[in-house]
Amino acid sequence: MIGASSRAATARHSAGGTVSRPIGADAVQFVGYLRRDGELQDCYAAGDLFVFASRTETQGLVLLEALALGVPVVALAVLGTREIVLPGRGACVAPDDPAGFAAVVSSLMHDPDARARMARAGPAFAAEWDTDVTARGLIAVYEALARGPDSSPADVVAARA
Repeated sequence: MIGASSRAATARHSAGGTVSRPIGADAVQFVGYLRRDGELQDCYAAGDLFVFASRTETQGLVLLEALALGVPVVALAVLGTREIVLPGRGACVAPDDPAGFAAVVSSLMHDPDARARMARAGPAFAAEWDTDVTARGLIAVYEALARGPDSSPADVVAARA
């Protein structure tokens, strides 16, 4: 599902989180499956904000995909997303209630400077999750553990840094 850009049609929310100006059917497109060789990235990059309210996402990969393309993220901090929606890293945690979530999204949609700061921070943070980077971190952990029982937990944590 792709929502319209803020430049085209922005929903305004009242303090109670209800839509005061409904979004018309023409503002939302259901695009179905998108190839990963450009179509998907184009959809991410076309957005002003990537909004993700799942409580069951186990890894948060879609958040990293959006951040890598410089799209600010608003998401719940649950399960795997908890490690990705960190302050100053291109993402913003939203409360787990409709009104609070809507208030965070609305605030960011009306603050292009905040979105621009988040967009600049996202790609560098997403790069920290690159498979080569995480593989090197895992190897460092294994090497610290292989040094034997004298390795302290601090050694293992330091090896990941």
